[in-house]
Amino acid sequence: MYRCRIAHSCLLVGLLSSVALSKTDFDLALLKDLDPSSIDLKGLKGLEGLDGLKGLEGLGEFDLFSDKLGLLKGEKNKKKEVCGLPKLPKFDCPAPPPPCTVSNTRIGSFSTKNGDGCNLSPLAGVCRIEGDLEIEECLFEDLNVLSSLREVTGTIDLGKPFNLKNLDGFSGLVRVEGELSLDELPLVTQVAPPGFCNLELAGDLEIDNSGPENWGALELILLPNLRNITSAFGGEAGIEIDDFREPLKAILFPKLENVDNGIEIDDHVGLKLIYFPELVTQGQSDSADEDIEIDTNCDLEIIYFPKLELAREIEVDDNKNLKCVNFASLKRTTAVSSASGGPVGIDINDNLDLVDIRLDSLESISDGVGKVRLEIADNPSLKELSLPHLTSLTSSVDAVVLFSGNLALQHLSAPKLTTIAGGEGNPNAPSVLNMTDLPSLKKLDFPSLTTLDVPLLITQTQLQNLDAFSGVSMVAGGNSFLSIQHNTKLTSVEGLSNAVSAGVFLEAQICDNPSLSSLPASFSNLTADDVICDTSDPVCDCSF
Repeated sequence: MYRCRIAHSCLLVGLLSSVALSKTDFDLALLKDLDPSSIDLKGLKGLEGLDGLKGLEGLGEFDLFSDKLGLLKGEKNKKKEVCGLPKLPKFDCPAPPPPCTVSNTRIGSFSTKNGDGCNLSPLAGVCRIEGDLEIEECLFEDLNVLSSLREVTGTIDLGKPFNLKNLDGFSGLVRVEGELSLDELPLVTQVAPPGFCNLELAGDLEIDNSGPENWGALELILLPNLRNITSAFGGEAGIEIDDFREPLKAILFPKLENVDNGIEIDDHVGLKLIYFPELVTQGQSDSADEDIEIDTNCDLEIIYFPKLELAREIEVDDNKNLKCVNFASLKRTTAVSSASGGPVGIDINDNLDLVDIRLDSLESISDGVGKVRLEIADNPSLKELSLPHLTSLTSSVDAVVLFSGNLALQHLSAPKLTTIAGGEGNPNAPSVLNMTDLPSLKKLDFPSLTTLDVPLLITQTQLQNLDAFSGVSMVAGGNSFLSIQHNTKLTSVEGLSNAVSAGVFLEAQICDNPSLSSLPASFSNLTADDVICDTSDPVCDCSF
């Protein structure tokens, strides 16, 4: 796996590959100093068959489809909103075949590798395959002989048909009960209408690329009518789309409502938009691979899941140009059972340009038998984080809450949060509320917090007091640790006096807070871990 820290070199290779392998028109003069934010990727050819792409000009900060090719007719949205809301492109989709009958059903699988050869004529007129469809390493230029195909009860595996130019032959497909796998289709530019335009259900979906030379022409993934990924065969993929370079710019699932297993979209250069506007539930199977993982996409700018209400785990890490993460309707992250294992929660870390995180509806992160985590850390451009409906983070094993390293963060608010509680199940990732390395933090709002059963770390902030913790007086298990260090403007820790009196904290490190002139009397009950002091003590440093 590469990382976005070396995105400039990755990007140059990806752009040069795209110029050679696709028809996309790039304005190379805009590659000023190889700064990805200055790159204006020009248009997607071959979309003339769609009924206009109006609306996508309103994508906000970036223009996904530049109008150089005349594909957009409306005026561009001049208001550059970071979380601009894209509109669905319109398109014409042929009607699916009529319901299948016994006479047009094939009993048994078809495989070009295992006995059937590269001759698809036996599938002409077939509506339903009761079995698998495997097409690999043949020289077909199209799959139009499959235009009558509506249903496959097993898997579809389409790999390495190196002369294949499009997927239009799957325009009538409605159901694939097993996995739909597309791999190494070097001349195919779109997984989009008319191909798969009637697909409503799939067991799993894997669109994979092992390198630009193997599928370097893909520009767009759009499955306009897909509603459900069932993972009915017990697969672990859910949706897996990895390893594409230029010119792929957008992954669009405009009607998808449920994904039983995981969603993995990793390691792309050039991808700007991930769009799941109708997804409501995700990750509620018994699989061990149930998270939403969106990592190391160097040019990604918007992640759009505005209606998602229930998920198991969300991981958004190391997306260098990411501006907006929209999970505005997410209420809970939880596991359907303990059998699946793994953590539950939200992990949004190491996104250099991220300025807008929408978790407006998040109420709880809980798992009675496993680790829970809320990690929003090391996003150096994030200035404000609001969790207006979050009430609790609880686990019998570990509860990890990290807000550390958000260098521009000025205001952190969770007005309904009452409880953070976790056990001591994992010594390598123990429970903690970590607010370290926050040099811009001036305001902290936890007015409803009463129960804190995790260590509390507060270092390098601009906070003047810790009154946000004044309501904390209940402890579920005790034994918690307190660290208050290097807070240059901190004048009072009285807000923690009730918590210390109640035994919420038993050990502490308090040092190098140059404006802190005194400590509450209750702090004398704390056991020093190296040092506890205010400025009245002439030896008050953290050089331990």
